[in-house]
Amino acid sequence: MSKSPNRRTGKLDPEAPPVLDRAEPLSRTVLFALLFGVFTVALGYGFVLPILPFLIEQLAGTADPAVVSRHTGLVTGTYVTALFLFAPFWGWLSDRWGRRRVRVLGLAGFGSSLATFTIFDDLYLLYLGRLLDGLFAAAITPAALAFIGTVRPRTSGGRSA
Repeated sequence: MSKSPNRRTGKLDPEAPPVLDRAEPLSRTVLFALLFGVFTVALGYGFVLPILPFLIEQLAGTADPAVVSRHTGLVTGTYVTALFLFAPFWGWLSDRWGRRRVRVLGLAGFGSSLATFTIFDDLYLLYLGRLLDGLFAAAITPAALAFIGTVRPRTSGGRSA
């Protein structure tokens, strides 16, 4: 491990969190944990999609296809928008706190927001829940990909295989 350089001066910053040397190989256990987190986010996103129109029919109190399809698109868009908007914040936070802490916080928040999905009885709470899902998902996937990119060996830079 080495200290990370200050972005402005380029000198080593003793206050900065340590970063892994790029020559260190990524163990299978760490890679499995990272990919499991990314898989959890993908599963949490994907399992809601087939039941979302039926849930919206129930919560909106209407079977009008135009209303249901509009809300389905907006709820899905809320998740993706939150993921897009909050990824830079979680990246900044992972640089300060460390990627492991941010991933654990993201997984805990994502799990708890998915657990509350079962108790929604209002359409606006569904929007809020999907917003929180996207917010916490943004802490997991970008941090995992950044960690994998950080420890990639320098010798394989620019090659696909």
